[in-house]
Amino acid sequence: MKKPRWPRKPPLVIALPDLTATDWRTAATSMATDLHAMLTRHPWLVQAFGFFLLVSPGKARHDDHTLAIYEAAGFTDARADQAATTVFTFVLGDALGSAAAAWLTRKLSRDGGNRS
Repeated sequence: MKKPRWPRKPPLVIALPDLTATDWRTAATSMATDLHAMLTRHPWLVQAFGFFLLVSPGKARHDDHTLAIYEAAGFTDARADQAATTVFTFVLGDALGSAAAAWLTRKLSRDGGNRS
């Protein structure tokens, strides 16, 4: 069985909204929308989040900024973390269908189509 080849450094494609220039809802919506777009553009990431601990300076900046958004909304400590996790899990789950379809399409094209 071949080992999957994951890219080492995915490009940072999620903008970090300026919290002094926008309200928390707009910032949270923007980051969730960008996350969904990134996950559908790079479907391998959906699988990677399920199998690997993904750590990088860019991911740390994203996570810190996400917590700052929910803290700006009035959530504190564990509640801010819970809010951020809830949104992330929702977006990841929504992108799962697109990632599965992309995987199946690639597999069928690689294997010569649907033979059933």
